[in-house]
Amino acid sequence: MTCNQNPFRFKRSAALVSIGAIALLILAACAPAAQETPPDTLSTSTPAIPVTGETRPPDTQPSVTVSDQAVQAGSVLIQEVVSQGPGWLVIHIQDGGNPGAVIGYAPVQDGLNQSVTVPVDVEQATGTLYAMLHTDAGAQGAYEFPGADAPVMLDGQMVNPSFVVSGLPVQASPAAPTPSVEDDNPDDYGGGRDDTGYEDY
Repeated sequence: MTCNQNPFRFKRSAALVSIGAIALLILAACAPAAQETPPDTLSTSTPAIPVTGETRPPDTQPSVTVSDQAVQAGSVLIQEVVSQGPGWLVIHIQDGGNPGAVIGYAPVQDGLNQSVTVPVDVEQATGTLYAMLHTDAGAQGAYEFPGADAPVMLDGQMVNPSFVVSGLPVQASPAAPTPSVEDDNPDDYGGGRDDTGYEDY
């Protein structure tokens, strides 16, 4: 009989629960939606790879590019030089089909060098020359070879393309010796002929 004596108490409790549930729904609807990271952003990310300096792209490998040419104003022109560090572009003559003595050199910087002009000793130049890349391993800015500034090696080979030059000075040929006349004895010339044209026996 106790429950029947408070019929409105349960109705009021149920109403309060309903109002609270509606309030929670309203708050949830008004809250901003959480932003999700697109799945492809995470899947395509690549971790950074540290650069160690142990290898270089092919276009930064040591190289020398040169073409056949005429010597101009006592110099030759090297189209392109790629050097790993400061170095020297050295012109060697040909000696027995191989690089010989040095007749000129010019400094090159680290990386790409274009249109490198190298003064040469044209009096010592041969028709075929070698454009050889050397290091600058000794005193910086001082060419030291033989010595510390050795030729650059790539895969066990020197970087030294050959090229043909023209416009070198022509070496003067020695004059032919002139025979000397010891005396004017006609018997020494003409087989001993006399004035009549017959041989004198």
